[in-house]
Amino acid sequence: MYRKIQTVTDWNAVKAHGVGYVWTKVTDGGGIATAGPADAIVNGAHSVGIPVGGYHYAQLSPTPERQAEIFVAEVRRLNATGLVPALDLEAPFGPNAGARDFGIRLCRRVADLGFRPGVYLNNAFAKTTRPDQWGIPGLTIWIARYGARPDPAAGHYDVHQYSSSGHIPGIQASAVDLNESYTNNHFATASEDTMPTVDELLNAPIGKRPNGTNISLKDAVANTYLAGFYGGGDAGPKPVFATVNAIYAQNAAQDTVIAQLTKAVADQGHIDLDALRQAVQDAIKNAVVQVDVNVNGHGTTTPEVA
Repeated sequence: MYRKIQTVTDWNAVKAHGVGYVWTKVTDGGGIATAGPADAIVNGAHSVGIPVGGYHYAQLSPTPERQAEIFVAEVRRLNATGLVPALDLEAPFGPNAGARDFGIRLCRRVADLGFRPGVYLNNAFAKTTRPDQWGIPGLTIWIARYGARPDPAAGHYDVHQYSSSGHIPGIQASAVDLNESYTNNHFATASEDTMPTVDELLNAPIGKRPNGTNISLKDAVANTYLAGFYGGGDAGPKPVFATVNAIYAQNAAQDTVIAQLTKAVADQGHIDLDALRQAVQDAIKNAVVQVDVNVNGHGTTTPEVA
């Protein structure tokens, strides 16, 4: 939202329509947004309990670090801290390495100043600059693409701006940008309170057994691990050497599963990855496997899931 082109006449109507958060332009380049301070929008959103945050329109000068400092100072003055402060990265930049470098530097400075940053950019910018690979912990990614979801090549994103021609009761404007969020990462308070815990993640149902009971992620990891030992199934036990080979293979598979899982969760930026890794390892370790060797040189395996 930008006061130059949108005027709120009834904040209660805005909230009643279901608006759950508002970003408003607060700074532009080296100063306050050209339409003036955003106090009215920020205070109005506060008055009805709608989380509000500021965004900064990037210019070629001053330096990204200086623009970050001006931006954060205005966010603090306004108390526009319900959403992460977001960089608006578009023209006069192009979708290239220069824009990527600018975005990384500005977002790092915002983080240094005590705020988890966000970045807004269109689908083309996202595909070429890949903000999900900037290495900024917890970075909120907000991609604009109208009429379709962002391309897979754009990488991970938290918020999709899907229309620039919306209409909201209580807002006087020719149009309003509309967004849809897929995570809670855009809220400044998104942390352990709004993200699943390690236990919740491991115990979340990901499928059902034939008897209708749920299969959790922890079950799936443990059962996959056990399958390497007990793989003979109804056909009978596996030879000892094959069982030993399976142990090595499943150890490698375990590392792959854990690496893939922690990488997927790392995109959210709010899970204790060390705790997650340990929890998965513990789940596998608790799936005890006893290997008995008989005189015929064949082994039998008995899985015991603790």
